[in-house]
Amino acid sequence: MRRYRFFLLIAFSLLSLEACRERTDDIIDSNGSVPLLVKVSISPNTVVNTDLLGTQPRSPNDTLSLILNIQAKVVDADGESSIFSVPFSVVNGSTQSILTQGVLADNGIAPDSKSNDSLFSGYALVSLPRSFVGSLNVIVQALSANGFTSSSIISPVIITRTNHPPFIESVTMPDTVHSVTETSMTMTVQVSDSDGIGDISAVYQITQNGTHYQLTDDGNGSYSRTITWIPSDTFSGTYIYSFVAYDKSQTMSNVVTDTLVVMP
Repeated sequence: MRRYRFFLLIAFSLLSLEACRERTDDIIDSNGSVPLLVKVSISPNTVVNTDLLGTQPRSPNDTLSLILNIQAKVVDADGESSIFSVPFSVVNGSTQSILTQGVLADNGIAPDSKSNDSLFSGYALVSLPRSFVGSLNVIVQALSANGFTSSSIISPVIITRTNHPPFIESVTMPDTVHSVTETSMTMTVQVSDSDGIGDISAVYQITQNGTHYQLTDDGNGSYSRTITWIPSDTFSGTYIYSFVAYDKSQTMSNVVTDTLVVMP
């Protein structure tokens, strides 16, 4: 009887081992492989000067069409037929908003030069205002038929232009205020830029001790700041303020200085 139980135990163990082996094999067969994004090439891949694009004469309000040629090398251990899709998107590097998106192909149809060579190609058509300065991020991924996703490759394309500094045209503020009978004053700065007012990034009021206060963009090149206080006959003196503007290329404008006299 003991010998019979011993043989039964061995037989049960072998059956259990075989069942586990079969389940493991099933899992391995169903996994498939993750596609590998080897390399992404962008053309043009250097700095793009938008002032060299479009019609003449140039205007900062121009809308330009920029064509990016994208090529990605993708491999999959299960063969190229296991690669389901190679999507791309072009993103504004500052706002992270998607400007355009599409899918690369390896079908031998232009811009792809040869089918089934693991090189996926496509065009991205991006619309930009001429005043745009910054970077475009081209993001490419590969998806397998089994639902696996490769790591992304992000390729920046730098957009610049022949820059001109902004110009402070005028500063409007009172010459004198009375700290007892008044409780506020407003300063307004009018700024222009031959590259367009959209190229202006910030306007500052600078105090005598070097403190910078950013003015509020009121639109159409007008920037303002309102100072408030509690009425007081001890609040008096002469204050010298400087005003300066910067564009998106961090080019500084002319500096305009004005004086405020505070009396009781």
